[in-house]
Amino acid sequence: MHGPLEVLSKAAVARLVDGWEECEAGFRIKCSGDCKWGEDMFIDQCLSKVLEVKRESEYNLLTEDHCDPPEGWDDCSDTSKAAFHPFKSWDSYKQCVLRATPGSMSIVVDGAEPADTQAAADDQEVQYGAAPSSPSLAAAEPSDTEAGAEEEAQSDATQSSAASLAGARPPDGGGLRYGAGRSAA
Repeated sequence: MHGPLEVLSKAAVARLVDGWEECEAGFRIKCSGDCKWGEDMFIDQCLSKVLEVKRESEYNLLTEDHCDPPEGWDDCSDTSKAAFHPFKSWDSYKQCVLRATPGSMSIVVDGAEPADTQAAADDQEVQYGAAPSSPSLAAAEPSDTEAGAEEEAQSDATQSSAASLAGARPPDGGGLRYGAGRSAA
């Protein structure tokens, strides 16, 4: 899988969750410790090599500077593409977004500036917060006991996943989509 565009089916995500520990243990042996992969490489190797989940490559969704793009690709005007990559400065990224979605998008950043490098972006701490609750959904919300247990489980899963992926670097690759079937390897 390639960092700028990763698409997984619901079944592939379920298989990844079920096989996460198997992949992690196997890679620690193979790499004699941490493989230092980004999440895209870890997921790609876990699904394809360990869990044998079939993948389909969709190379026409992404236009990327490192994959022999057509001249002028970075004007972001090709409506047949889902993504363009990379844009390393805030201004170039903003211009791409605005050109790719004329009249349909505004960018609000609240004073945040993007990291200067991918490594710096990887090192930034992500802040999680609770979503605002809607008064119209109050009757459908679970009891405090159910909500507390669910929040704790989600928090544990998020912390476990984040800890497993810390410190990794992504490789170059193509746009990939994973399904639920096993390969015939």
